[in-house]
Amino acid sequence: MIGEWLGKAVVLACIITAAGCASTSEVPPELDHIDNTSLPAADLALNISGLWPCTDNPDRTLHLNSTQPIVVLAHGCLASAGCFRSLAQVFAFHEQQSICFSYDDRDSLTVSATQLVTALDELASHMNNLQATVIGHSQGGLIARNAFTNERIQPLGADLDLRLVTISSPYAGVAAADHCALPFARAVSLGLVVPICKLITILQQKDIMRAPPAVKTVALNALLNMLYLTE
Repeated sequence: MIGEWLGKAVVLACIITAAGCASTSEVPPELDHIDNTSLPAADLALNISGLWPCTDNPDRTLHLNSTQPIVVLAHGCLASAGCFRSLAQVFAFHEQQSICFSYDDRDSLTVSATQLVTALDELASHMNNLQATVIGHSQGGLIARNAFTNERIQPLGADLDLRLVTISSPYAGVAAADHCALPFARAVSLGLVVPICKLITILQQKDIMRAPPAVKTVALNALLNMLYLTE
C-alpha cells in the first residue's frame, strides 16, 4: 500500500511540516490531534516509553488497530513528535496508521537506538500485524540505522517484518564538524577537539553504514537534502 505513494507523500508532507516546525507560535488546540476517521477502528490503547502520537499533546496514549501495519516516524535533532503531525495526517488519509518515536537528542546514538529497539519490541508484543516501516529524518535516520544493524536487531522479535526509510540523514557527517579531522586542530587542542566535536555535533557514521542492516532499507538523502525540518 505504501510503495506507490510513499515518495510523493513524504516530499509533500515534509514541505508542509517544515513550515510548521519553523514557527515559534503556540500550537492551536485543533492541531493537538490527528483525524483518524479514515482508519479502521482502534482496538488497542497503549502507553509505551518513547512512542507518541505524532502531536505535541501531553496525552501519549497510542490508539491503534492491532491488525493493521504501522509506520513509525523518528524526528531529527531539535525537533519533536509534533513536527510530524502533517505527515502522520497524510498517512491517516491513506488509511495507514502511524506513530512517532521521540528521544533526547543529547543522548548518544547507541542509547537512543537501544530505546527504539525496546519500544518496537514492546509494540510488537501487542500487535497481530507485525509489518512496520520506520521513517527516520536526519538524526532519527542515524538512530534507526544504528538500531537495525545486524548486531543490534537481536532484541527484536524474529517475526517482525521491518522496513527502514531514511531522509536527509548525515551519514557523511555535517559541515560544522569538518575541522574535527584536521591534524592542526587536534595538535593545538591537545586532542580535545575530537571529544568536543562528538559532544556538540555529528561526525561521520561509517560504522553503521558498513554494518549490513537486518531490514529492507531505502535512503532518500540525495532527493530530500533541501528538506531539513528543523536543523
